Amino acid sequence: MHALRATVEFERPEMTAEEAIYIEAPPDRVYAALADVTRMGEFSPECYRCVWIDSARSEVGSRFRGYNRSGLMRWSRLVEILEADPGRSFAFQTVPDRMHQGATLWRFQLEPEGEGTRVVQSSTVLAQPNAMTRAIMRLVGGGADPSPGMRTTLARLKASLESETPGRRRDG
Repeated sequence: MHALRATVEFERPEMTAEEAIYIEAPPDRVYAALADVTRMGEFSPECYRCVWIDSARSEVGSRFRGYNRSGLMRWSRLVEILEADPGRSFAFQTVPDRMHQGATLWRFQLEPEGEGTRVVQSSTVLAQPNAMTRAIMRLVGGGADPSPGMRTTLARLKASLESETPGRRRDG
């Protein structure tokens, strides 16, 4: 059975959520889709666009800006890649700044399973946003359990990779 699996542990100050899914695609193809951060808008219900800041390569230390929306709220975050191990793992963290003091680590672990890949996505809040940001998030319904968005992200990733013809180059 290849269903989603969820684990949520909300403990202060660190909050962690985890979701998993099986995708009928080899780990290298799954990794390529995730590491091409410009595709994140295809998968995520919150992050609609990512733009490289200092390079166009998914390697440790590279940075990009992620543009997000939730209801009426719009924001962008500077993000740095912390892990880039093709076919195995890809992780990035939002970078705290004066406006956004919170920091979240997003990780995708890839495990070969049969003819496909088991993908485990986790989200760990490393630093809470400031009080004003938390109040705004509560008003617009943001900042709650990230699990529903993670499930959507994984389901869209699965649908995209399982519908692509292996070996066919993506255009655009």
